[in-house]
Amino acid sequence: MGIDKQVRTAALVFRSVTDITFLVHIIYQLREAIKFAASKVPRDTNSKNWECESVSRAQMIKFATEFSRKLSWRSFLTDVFAIFPMPQLLILGFFFEMGGSNYLERRKILSGFVLIQYVPRIYRIYLSYTVVTHSVLWVKGAFNFFLYILASHVLGAFWYFFSIFRETSCCNFGTSLETSTYLWENSFAILISIIGLLLFLYLIGNVQLYMARATTRAEEVGEKIQTKKNDIEKWMEKNGLQDDMKEEIMKNIKQKLEEDINADLENLFSVLPWYTKKALKRVLCMSTLRKVPMLSQMDEKVLKMMCDYLKPVNYPENTLVFQMGEPFDRMVFITEGLMWTYTTATERSHYGKATEPATSPSMDTNFLKTGDSYGHALLQFGSSSLAALPTSNANVRCHTKVEAFVLMAKDLKNIVTKCEHLWPFDYNASKDEAADHVPLLGSLSNKKSQRSVYQHRPLATVGDAKLKPENRP
Repeated sequence: MGIDKQVRTAALVFRSVTDITFLVHIIYQLREAIKFAASKVPRDTNSKNWECESVSRAQMIKFATEFSRKLSWRSFLTDVFAIFPMPQLLILGFFFEMGGSNYLERRKILSGFVLIQYVPRIYRIYLSYTVVTHSVLWVKGAFNFFLYILASHVLGAFWYFFSIFRETSCCNFGTSLETSTYLWENSFAILISIIGLLLFLYLIGNVQLYMARATTRAEEVGEKIQTKKNDIEKWMEKNGLQDDMKEEIMKNIKQKLEEDINADLENLFSVLPWYTKKALKRVLCMSTLRKVPMLSQMDEKVLKMMCDYLKPVNYPENTLVFQMGEPFDRMVFITEGLMWTYTTATERSHYGKATEPATSPSMDTNFLKTGDSYGHALLQFGSSSLAALPTSNANVRCHTKVEAFVLMAKDLKNIVTKCEHLWPFDYNASKDEAADHVPLLGSLSNKKSQRSVYQHRPLATVGDAKLKPENRP
């Protein structure tokens, strides 16, 4: 390199290019640590800018503590040692001349620094390997093969590196030339053979291990899918899903289980991607929305947007969803299960809706089944303040486990804002006129309500009562 300046320049440039990745990683680590520490230090609300004189000693100590806690010092120092340009400085500063009595000694020093600097680089590969082990199977296999190829190149580089010290004669193994008797050359050749064998065995062992794990995981995924397959297929058949939608759902379930064998399949929406969720919600809820009298003639664009805003929920048995007289901020659309609404004479008298003497402990009930919904008086408040929400005219409790979708008041407000020209309801009506719609809060289906009278039953135990024929008078 001292004779050929072009070779020297090329060596320095290529050696420096590889350091760019370490430099970028160092900057990224420092930036993330500074952002984290700054977010943990309380700022003076009266100060617009962070100035040195406006930062107290306590803030500086807090910042330094959080910075040191966030920064991964092991990774940071590894990158710093790996990027330290000692070989470049030695070449530029001391190795211009090829001659001289101390040339061989200086060359050994340079070679030693080059070899030592590969230690943090190898350690960086190890840190990357610990991260890759948590990745998917094919990434692990590809990374192991890359390490095998990289080790082969490193050994080849060492071969030519040590051959420089021989200058006039290179290693002769594998050729028709006479074998050298140089001790270090022979030792290095033997070491290459041993390391090559060990690396090959290591690669084969990892491949076998990953194949065994993949086989075991595939069996576990298959077993879990098989146990849930019948239930999932029944659910899809019951909801009238098309074949392409069924295939898409099963494909996503299998893919999710391959990523996480413990994925929860009780709620399919937790394992489906957003675009499948969007299509599925429209299939499940479009007909239910059409049943709502106030939405029966609504533009399809608005209904699709409402479907997109729906959120899946699960209510355990005997859950009180709405309480009479309390404001509610959601509409509920039942897809599976049974709810029932009830009011007592005491409550009806308290809220000014008594139709019989308040001393009578009678109770009105109404069932909400699959395809029914509750809370459509919220549609009258779609563009008004959320502080003026309607109140429920009945208690709503789950009689069984219920799967449903809910439309939140804030989401309904967004829909009305976006589709105001398609929204037919008048929001300039007075609150009294809006309150007249509260009795519509029952089932949005056109089924007749059922009345059940429970004698001498206190309100606190109404939710626990079983709706059996023998309980009726």
